[in-house]
Amino acid sequence: VKFMCTNEVLSNRINRESSQMDMTPMVDVTFLLLIFFMVTASFIVQRAMLRPVTLHEPPSPFVVDSPEINDDTVEVNIASDNTYFVLLPNRELIAAPSEQDMRIALASTATAGDHRFAPSRMLIRAHEESFHGRVVTAMDIGTDLELAIHVEITEVDF
Repeated sequence: VKFMCTNEVLSNRINRESSQMDMTPMVDVTFLLLIFFMVTASFIVQRAMLRPVTLHEPPSPFVVDSPEINDDTVEVNIASDNTYFVLLPNRELIAAPSEQDMRIALASTATAGDHRFAPSRMLIRAHEESFHGRVVTAMDIGTDLELAIHVEITEVDF
């Protein structure tokens, strides 16, 4: 009888221990995965342009004058089909269908003629149907070149 009692006590103890699961390895794996994804995640810094809140009011009767265009101004025109046109200070017009072409055209202004040309201002004229992203891209390039930027939205296509 004594032998049977000891057997029952041992079997109860084994059943109790096997019914509970140790959570420590699972928590360790969770923290390792969390650390792995935090380290390998790539964060992209996106540039944004602050825009005023649009109000449904009639247009202003006051006319805003365009900035004066002189020898230190580079013009970037954005057509309704989102094509860039770079107008150099020597009045040479370069068609640039992509962002890369526009960067190359603006880089060519650095070596215009025999002397070093350093533009200080950029005038961006965008057609009202052009994409907003194209305007922001042109502004980003102007900011990278440390130019003073002026933006105009127009109904005239280039």
